[in-house]
Amino acid sequence: MTTETKLDVKTAEAAAKPAAPPVEAKPKPILQAVPSSAPQKPAPAKPAAVPQLPKTDVSVQKAIKQAKRQRRRAVLLSLFVMVILPTLLASIYFFFIASDQFVAEARFAVRGQEKGGAADVLGFLTGGGGGSTTADSYILQDFIGSREMVERIAKDVDLRAIYAPGKGDFLATFAKDEPVERFVDYWKKMVTAQFDHYSGIMAVQVRAFTPQDSIAIAQAVVKESRDLVNRISEQARNDTVVFAQKQVGIMEARLKKAREALAQFRTTEETIDPSATAAAHQELMLGLDKELLTAQSEMAQLDKFVGPDAPSRQFLQSKIDILKSQIAERRKRFGISDGAAGTATPSEGISKQLSTYQALMTEEEFAQKAYVSALSSLEISRAEAGRDQRYLATFVEPSLPQDAVLPRRLVNSLLFLFGTMIFWGISALLFAAVRDHMV
Repeated sequence: MTTETKLDVKTAEAAAKPAAPPVEAKPKPILQAVPSSAPQKPAPAKPAAVPQLPKTDVSVQKAIKQAKRQRRRAVLLSLFVMVILPTLLASIYFFFIASDQFVAEARFAVRGQEKGGAADVLGFLTGGGGGSTTADSYILQDFIGSREMVERIAKDVDLRAIYAPGKGDFLATFAKDEPVERFVDYWKKMVTAQFDHYSGIMAVQVRAFTPQDSIAIAQAVVKESRDLVNRISEQARNDTVVFAQKQVGIMEARLKKAREALAQFRTTEETIDPSATAAAHQELMLGLDKELLTAQSEMAQLDKFVGPDAPSRQFLQSKIDILKSQIAERRKRFGISDGAAGTATPSEGISKQLSTYQALMTEEEFAQKAYVSALSSLEISRAEAGRDQRYLATFVEPSLPQDAVLPRRLVNSLLFLFGTMIFWGISALLFAAVRDHMV
């Protein structure tokens, strides 16, 4: 209680006391005048009255002291309950009950011969390795803490027996009859995997209650991690090669279909190469046109000297008619319209055959080039698959621990003490703030 509060209490007590009855003034005696000629001494001056402060009641002082004592007791009791007692119990557990835990550590990295590209440039700028190996490392980190990892290791190592209640203290062990989902949560506490994105190194720490158990689990984790990386690498290689093989199969089927269509065309049209046949027909027609032109020129000259019934003229006219009929026949086979010989059917003409043959040849050539390109892509995919192989580079093998580094008894006790003190201080401040607002 402050000085101002004490003064307020005293003032209130003084105001509460009943007022004293007024003192009756006594009659002053009448001084008789004594004649005297001798000088008299002056009367001494009376001192000024000092104001008297009201006295505090003894019961109020006792109540104030008792309130202070109760407040100190409450503070000490809260300090004992929230700080001293929990810290004492925690220290007893860490120093006398907690079992020793041995830690086996392994360090490795996912490596591979990556081809240059945007992923490598991005990895270099961000401080990490190649994009593929970084992604595989994060996959491996999640796999180490997964249920599949637990089940795979449990085939060779009895994990529940290693972490059974008889192996360590009651807080650090795991009951055998608990479901596997809860054991996976417990596994994540006992086996930790930390991945450094900048260096690409992963550190795995395995905790167990004996050195032999810790190194056995650590070796099993490294083995399963290596198998996972190999499976990922093999799957990537197989996916690339299988896709290229499918493309080769598609192009091969297309080429086969084009060749079958070309063979069927040759069988149906009874010709090997319509383009060569067309060239021969074209050359023959040019010869016939030339002979017809020569015969017509001779006929024009002969008409000047002989009559229409001359044998030579009739022979030359017969030759001209034969040439014209041959030219008309050739035009019909080519599918060219001729007013004198009629209109040829396009399906029966060499031009139609030539058009169909050129389309089939174009398809066959394109299919053949696509097939060759698919074969080349398959060979490249196989080479890239062999070059982009991932592997697990283990540069720190698990070794048998010789000393139990956990639990850190003194450090954990001090940390528990500091934590409870901080919690107690915050709680005290909140309680004081609430009390002030209530008052």
